[in-house]
Amino acid sequence: MNIDYLINELQISLGDTAEHFEVGGDFSVGGRRLIDAALSAYSQHRPRTKPGKLLLVSGQMNYTAPVDLIGFKMSNWGHSAPLWQPNRPRSIPRPTLVGERGSYALCFNQAPSLGHIQCFGREYHYLYYAEQSVNENGDLLLPRTELDLVMLRAQAEAMKELSMHHSNKTVSANNSVASPAKNDKPIYVYQQLMAEFEERIRA
Repeated sequence: MNIDYLINELQISLGDTAEHFEVGGDFSVGGRRLIDAALSAYSQHRPRTKPGKLLLVSGQMNYTAPVDLIGFKMSNWGHSAPLWQPNRPRSIPRPTLVGERGSYALCFNQAPSLGHIQCFGREYHYLYYAEQSVNENGDLLLPRTELDLVMLRAQAEAMKELSMHHSNKTVSANNSVASPAKNDKPIYVYQQLMAEFEERIRA
């Protein structure tokens, strides 16, 4: 589904509350920010799985990770060679993440040796977890039921922000797929939306 359509849906669901996120009467920038925050939170529970590849260098422990990597999943590197293969290394280097999100490095617990590379190959193929994101065409490729969860989390993000600046104002959020409209102070609407999100994301 196109991001512009989702932003419009979010604006409609927030009703009059959406005006707090407008810039010069335009909701698109504020709405995109809320949806991006929701996607980041959603991805902690249901990330994408993507392939990655490193070119190993003998004696080198650290390698740059993809920018969208949020977790390492697995690799079969080193497991294809039979145990009885001559000169097969006994231990297989395994990577962990070091650094901060967006600039992670894959750090092996031991540097791959020339023996590792000769036996298992220089190309280290692996799978990693990545955030759900909008593609180059402006589309978010998730099923409708998952998009509803992203929308729910975006509403919660909106209520969280409002609770810091308009704590006593009565606001509303309407998620027609999940539940009837919620009307209350922002912090209470936020808590209700988050409780619903956590319940549904774990279902």
